[in-house]
Amino acid sequence: MIRILKNIFSLFTGKPQVAEKQRSQETMNLILSRRSCRAFTDEEIDKDNFLAILEAGRFAPSTVNLQTWSFITFTRAQWREVFDRPIPFNGMQAIVI
Repeated sequence: MIRILKNIFSLFTGKPQVAEKQRSQETMNLILSRRSCRAFTDEEIDKDNFLAILEAGRFAPSTVNLQTWSFITFTRAQWREVFDRPIPFNGMQAIVI
């Protein structure tokens, strides 16, 4: 019972439970500090940054390493023209995978 309570408590504290040795690794630290945004600014995304995001997605792991990703990108205007509504969460651009 105590073990279950500890597990539930760790779920709600929001802090990753990783040994200090692993925290010092740059990749692990990046993964643990990642957060999902649900609110965005009206600031334009630099074209080079946007292309870098797409390139990172293209090389993301996939089933049996096939990486058969397909990406469709939209600006606000393009999204509204196709879907007749704004991009969710008021984003400046959208990527459909």
